[in-house]
Amino acid sequence: MKIHGYIISMPDDLPVIGDALDSLTHFCDAIFLVDGGLGSGTLCHYPQDIEPLYRALYKTYENRFSHAFTPRRYTAKATLLGESYKADWGSIPLFLWENPFQSPAAQRNWILGKMLEMPDQPDWIVWIDTDEVCSWEMIKGIRKFLQAIPPNITNIIPQWLNLVQDEQHCVGGHHSTWLAHGRIHKPGLVSWVGSWHEHGAFEGDRMQWDVRIIHTRALYRRRLLVQRGHPVIKGKSKVLPNAPQFWDDALPEPVSDNVTWPKLNYPEGEIIPFPFEGDAAKVWDHRTGEQIGRIEDSVK
Repeated sequence: MKIHGYIISMPDDLPVIGDALDSLTHFCDAIFLVDGGLGSGTLCHYPQDIEPLYRALYKTYENRFSHAFTPRRYTAKATLLGESYKADWGSIPLFLWENPFQSPAAQRNWILGKMLEMPDQPDWIVWIDTDEVCSWEMIKGIRKFLQAIPPNITNIIPQWLNLVQDEQHCVGGHHSTWLAHGRIHKPGLVSWVGSWHEHGAFEGDRMQWDVRIIHTRALYRRRLLVQRGHPVIKGKSKVLPNAPQFWDDALPEPVSDNVTWPKLNYPEGEIIPFPFEGDAAKVWDHRTGEQIGRIEDSVK
């Protein structure tokens, strides 16, 4: 069985993308990464990292690479497919493509199309976002699980786990339950409809798998503030009263003992734990990420 993984990303995801790539290398035979640049569609308010990923990745994570990215050209069916970059992340081939970001749906369809044109085709595709990692339960069980499912199943939905405050707490309710999208699917049978909050259209049948994908967006509060403009998880910021809350129905609850994940490498400048009810704009400047206050100030 052959499994390929993909991630859509951008330069300002540099501090977290290493964990996402590491997560996929545990079970993928190749990984495809698409750099969308820093266009308006990326929702990045004040980017801290702006260098293209094919250069920045090697500089930041040199110890993960067997060698630096090298340009490659692929030709199939007498059609030039375009330029990309290839390296080895550990022992796993890593292909990086550049395509200006418009929306998640457009970017997913674009990279899936490129993957279909590759001469080496997988049995399954797995995708996560740059601020996610797969749980150990998913990593260790995926090949056995896929070998056992009926042939009519073409896409599979795991559960989500949204970390908040620290690695012992997640957001309850629908924020940490079954995902809406098939994160594991057969090639050529899934496409994306819409733009933002995209919908996955699929052929065949869908099933659920009781494992988790770990989402760190609400855990890294400095990044949430500077990159996305959210100083609070819920409620109103006293410093930035017009800034939007992240989730209006979020409540923290303990993480279940039966969910585990690889070690997270916290981005520089993050404070963990950061109180769920804390106002990040009291601790960091929302434009630069410079620390301007103490963690105690966040809840006053």
